[in-house]
Amino acid sequence: MANNKLKTEELDKVLDSVSSEEQLQEYLDRYTNKEGYGFCQYFNEYLAEHDIVHAQVIADCNLDKDYATQITNGTKRNPGRDKALALCIAAGMKKDEINRAMKLLKVSPLYSRNKRDSVLLMHINKGIRKVIYINLELDRLGLPILK
Repeated sequence: MANNKLKTEELDKVLDSVSSEEQLQEYLDRYTNKEGYGFCQYFNEYLAEHDIVHAQVIADCNLDKDYATQITNGTKRNPGRDKALALCIAAGMKKDEINRAMKLLKVSPLYSRNKRDSVLLMHINKGIRKVIYINLELDRLGLPILK
């Protein structure tokens, strides 16, 4: 994720200063995602950078262990939004980090005006990583659980 440390607005400013083919190539090499870079790579880089134990995330995400492992090792390439959200929440990602993961999957980001997403965001903001607790609250409110 080293090439993704800058915010989009900052990257826009860097790109505004590009005026030659050489500068463009340098920008592309330094700041854009490499071919094949997706959710799995982003997720595993996040775990490594934050010293998060993979097994703990798998335990906290409330998904089938084998299926969750397939997602995180890249065998299952396009997990659904709910499964990716469960993994991201269990990893302790913040809203902007989760939304980046959602963009890589080409699914909708968390949206504060959506009831279910609002419940998820409240728990994310509180730092709750165990998806089962979030699912209990979603169920109590009559909203679909993460599955």
